[in-house]
Amino acid sequence: MRLEPESPLGHLGLAWTKLSAFRYGWGRARARWSTRPGWRARRSSSTRPAPSAHALLGYHSLLLGRHDAAIAEGERAVALNPNHADNTANLGCSYVMSGRPADAVACMRKAMRLSPVYPAWYLNVLGFAHYLLEPAR
Repeated sequence: MRLEPESPLGHLGLAWTKLSAFRYGWGRARARWSTRPGWRARRSSSTRPAPSAHALLGYHSLLLGRHDAAIAEGERAVALNPNHADNTANLGCSYVMSGRPADAVACMRKAMRLSPVYPAWYLNVLGFAHYLLEPAR
């Protein structure tokens, strides 16, 4: 950030780091970090639409319980770059946590096609979506 303070990628990288700190409860300033990732992501996309910035804003919104905003940002990220597997999977995560498991299954299957060597968390989201679709016994 010191070498190129206006770099959108620098702000985006720092935003993902701050979001991880917020998500996993790292450090003492967790409440303060809950707002910073969103600010950094918005700053990173201020010069041009950045799919990953919208994905970050979506995931940040999801962690804050703002499901409608999470889905809107996730859908924007996927519309801007429909071939990005992690952005598609993040949208699937937003869908499943928002009570839309069928949409989550479709997203996760697409993400798995886009990245055949996918991380294990894709299966966690897909499995949870299928669990929610299963009728109560």
